[in-house]
Amino acid sequence: MLELFRSVRAADEHVGLCLQADLCRMEDDLEVLLPVASAIRLVKGPCLEQPSVAYASKVDVDAAAYLRLCEDILSALAEERVARPAFGTHDPVLIHDVVAVADRVGVSRSRWEVEMLYGIETREQDLLPHHGCPMRVLVSYGTH
Repeated sequence: MLELFRSVRAADEHVGLCLQADLCRMEDDLEVLLPVASAIRLVKGPCLEQPSVAYASKVDVDAAAYLRLCEDILSALAEERVARPAFGTHDPVLIHDVVAVADRVGVSRSRWEVEMLYGIETREQDLLPHHGCPMRVLVSYGTH
């Protein structure tokens, strides 16, 4: 799959990639992707994979995977190695942790965004822009 992304990305600079933090291999994939990805979106991932390839618990995904990947992505942003990071989560605690990581690595809140689905955690969606965090809301529709 990474080879497919690389070939599409080589043809169009506006192509990005979404990483699922629940997959154990994401840290290795991120290292491979940073040199070629201008846009990276990090999500926890609703993956239903075997325990041999995915973290089993929400605690592992949040603390171990998502925040480590978040720090790697924001550090890469500070070094100008990624252009448009986005963090997809509805978890207010996790969003607070992302803000704290960005502040710690010295990345302005205006250089990355939080992405949420319409109608979920609307209070948080309203508050984020007031704290300098760009917010993107996905309006999804259809049967899936």
